[in-house]
Amino acid sequence: MQNLWDYRHGDNAGARQFLYHDGEIGHAMAFNANGDMVLHQILKSESQDFFALFTEGTMLGMNVPVTLIPAAFREAPLTETTTEQEQIPLSGDWVLSYPKNKAVPLLLPLFFLAKSKALQNKHYTLIHVHNNSVNVAAFSDGVPLLLNHFSAMNESEALYFALAPFKRAGIPVTEVVVEILTAENQLQPMLQLFGRFLSHVSAGKIDLPYPAGQYPPHSDISALMHLLPQCGLPEEA
Repeated sequence: MQNLWDYRHGDNAGARQFLYHDGEIGHAMAFNANGDMVLHQILKSESQDFFALFTEGTMLGMNVPVTLIPAAFREAPLTETTTEQEQIPLSGDWVLSYPKNKAVPLLLPLFFLAKSKALQNKHYTLIHVHNNSVNVAAFSDGVPLLLNHFSAMNESEALYFALAPFKRAGIPVTEVVVEILTAENQLQPMLQLFGRFLSHVSAGKIDLPYPAGQYPPHSDISALMHLLPQCGLPEEA
């Protein structure tokens, strides 16, 4: 087990802890009752070693199935599933539904990260690319077009999923503002590829309580985890 990042600030007694592990890298982040981050640890480890160290916490999942529904239909049963659902109210009269007592989807903080930018841009998409997967939050006129997770084996497939909802809606891709959240070593190749086809592409915002230029490795995951106190999660997720 290799310690890649270890931040502790203040008393973490009673703090709510969130955990994520992708098979090689584990993240643990905890927040006090005020929503302040009191622990942030990143470990390169096998999953069994990571969870032997962190035995309690709310899990985050990369490929958790979600359904985005209008708030007016919140009480309507979802015909595509018989699993009991957790429902999180989102801005703009939308609700995110996902299987209860399972991992919280990373699509939830991705939506929160994307929503403010979506109000500033007529056609906007934020994608998170990580370990052959892409999460997409796409908006047009502030209304969600797509919030979903896909397998993407390369940058070209990620580009396809980023633009697909706009192509289906008949929106020229040259009018779409695209932001990419990904690992540091993947960002520049993706910006170069996307820039060949798009007029507006840039890196997604990383907002963490560290000095500028001193962010941890795997900060794409860290940035999404840091948004969790703002996401309206139930006390026991």
